[in-house]
This record gives sequence, C-alpha cells and structure tokens, in this order.
Amino acid sequence: MARSWMEKLECPVDEDADYENTYWCNRDLIPIPYDRRTWTWQGFSGYWVVAGINTTAWTVGSSLLALGLSVGQAMGVVVGTTLIIATLAVSAGWMGSHQYLGFTVLSRGSWGMRGGFWPVLNRVVTGCIWMGIQMYWGGQAVRITLGGLLGPKYVHLKNTIPTSANVETVDVVSFFLFVLIFVPALLCPPEKLQLPFRIAFLMITAVLFGMLIWALAAAKGVGELIHTNSTAHGKMLSWNAVYGMQTFLGAYGGGVLGQSDWTRYAKTPNAALFGQAIAATLAICITALSGIFITSATAKLYGALYWNPFLLLNHIQQQPMSPVARAGTFFAGLGLLASQLALCIVLNSVSAGMDAAALCPKFINIRRGAIIITVIGIAICPWNYVTKATTFIV
Repeated sequence: MARSWMEKLECPVDEDADYENTYWCNRDLIPIPYDRRTWTWQGFSGYWVVAGINTTAWTVGSSLLALGLSVGQAMGVVVGTTLIIATLAVSAGWMGSHQYLGFTVLSRGSWGMRGGFWPVLNRVVTGCIWMGIQMYWGGQAVRITLGGLLGPKYVHLKNTIPTSANVETVDVVSFFLFVLIFVPALLCPPEKLQLPFRIAFLMITAVLFGMLIWALAAAKGVGELIHTNSTAHGKMLSWNAVYGMQTFLGAYGGGVLGQSDWTRYAKTPNAALFGQAIAATLAICITALSGIFITSATAKLYGALYWNPFLLLNHIQQQPMSPVARAGTFFAGLGLLASQLALCIVLNSVSAGMDAAALCPKFINIRRGAIIITVIGIAICPWNYVTKATTFIV
C-alpha cells in the first residue's frame, strides 16, 4: 500500500522517455531536449532587464555614497562591477547553452555526486529567504497599486495587528494578494516564460523612465545630492570602493552562478550572449544612475532621501493625493508588480526549484520545488527580514 502511494508521488515521466526517475535524475535534470530549447536573444534580454531594474541596482547609490564616495566615483564602481557581472554571467552560462545542463548537475563535476548536494542545499536555503523577501516587496507593489486605485480608504486601512508583529494589516493583506496572483505563474514551465518576461521588461522600463522624468520635472533639476563630494580619501577611499564593489557583486552572485539553469533553454548556443553582455550592463548601470537622480530630485520635494522606489511611492500616497498622483502611483505600482512577479520567478521560485529538484529528483521537479520554496518563503514571515534590522544581516 505504502509503495503504491510512493509510486504515485513520483515525478511524471514523458511518453517514450529515454530516462527514468531515480535519486539522481528526472525530466528537469537531463540535458534539455531540442523541443524545450525555446529561448531567443529577446527572452534573455528581457530576463536581464528585469533582473537589472530592481531595488538592488536602484539603491546601490545609497550604500556607495554612505561609504564616502562621490556620485562619479560610485558610478565608476557600478560600471566596473557590472562588467564583472556580465563576464561571470557569460562564463557561468556557457556550459548550459552548449551542453544543456543546469547548475545542479554541473556542480557534481566539481563537488562529486554526493558532495554536489552541498552547494545546491546552500542555494535552496538562501532561495527560500530571498523568495520571501521578494514576495514581501511584491506585496508592497500590490499595496501601491490598490492605493492608487482605491485611494485613502486602502492607503490608510485600519491596523489591527500588534506592533510586535513588525507589520501592518494593509501589508499582510497586500502580501497575500500578491501570493494569490503569483502562485498560478508557478504552473508555467521555464521554456514558456519568454512572453511574460517581455511584458514585465516593457512595464518596468516604463516605470523607471516615467519616475525619472517626473522627479526631474517636479524638482526642476536633479537636486543637491548629485553634487555630493567624496568624504573618504586615500586608502580609506580605495578600500571602501573595493568593499562596495564586493557587496554589489555579491547581490548578483546567486543569479550569475546559476546562469546555466536558464541558458540550457537557449534555442541557439549564443542566444544568451547579448542579454548577458549588453542588456545586463546597460540595465544595471542606467538603473543605478536613475536611482541617484530620482532620490536627489525627490529629496528636494519631500525633504528626505527615499532610495527605495517602494518607500518613495508609499510616501507619496501618504500625502493628500490629486487624481494625477493617484493615477501615477497606480501605474508605477502596476509596473513594479509585474517586475516583482518576474523576479520571483527568475531569481527565486523557479531557480531554487531547479536546485530543489536535485535534492530528491525522484519526487521533486522544478514545479514542485518552486511550490515548496514559495510555501517556505511565506512561512518565514518575510516582513521581519525587511522591517527589523536584527532579524537578518545581509
């Protein structure tokens, strides 16, 4: 009886398959067959634009300026780090696009069959945490969208949760609404995700440039922050620049390391190169510079520095809003929502699901792994990692 149930829980196998589900192999771990290699250069460009226009690149200026760098020096660090990221992405993705194998299988080549579980397990654990954090920001995107649509009655929704929970009612409601929107996306296999990425790419790009144009026009210039001089000098400046580069590189390390998980779906061996080398570099650098400009300009408007776009839009909604402000925050929130949905798929649920599939291939495939990662991401109450500094140190 128990054996019968175990057999039913095994991952499905394709008809006429030339593989079997074992503790080392399943459909998602074998070299990707030709009919599943659907990703073109446009898909990989969309992937990297979505990965580049996010809060990591948007807020990197705050970290670098806090280390005593000037804006020009900070952008120099960003450009240098981005070129390293692009180089590593091309290198890490090469085996995937030419041998059609993912990180989980390739890691066995250097760590051994059993030792390969260790790096994979590390990525799964961090993937669970980052999945929760990105879902939290997805909830903030829902909050902004509904705040623009419904107005003050949603923005100022009565809080019924104790302060010790580190979250308010509106945040929890928005978080679970995001989860409801996101979960159906887990049913879409990686080879069919190009169109959603292209849509997210267009929407988040429009948000970035829309907020940039609005901020510069409303403030009638870039503000004073842009003219900040470096406060560190000599060796201190040099080491702070290295530290900033290391921190920024680490933020993209997981996605870069697992490039082969995605490049194995490339339609041609070189389909990923434009996205990795060009789109990634441009997206990250433009986002970092725009983040500095937007923060500098809005500081002139609101008298405070709002590096994070979610916090900036939430602050705008806390003020008396005109119809134009409501419409603006609604569309900005909608673009951020599309971006967070794509990020949760690209860098968290599906990627970590690919890793989880290697831990128990007989019973876990990408889809099941992604669902497990999502459930854990919810269970860890991710708002504690964002709103309480002592919970988790990055």
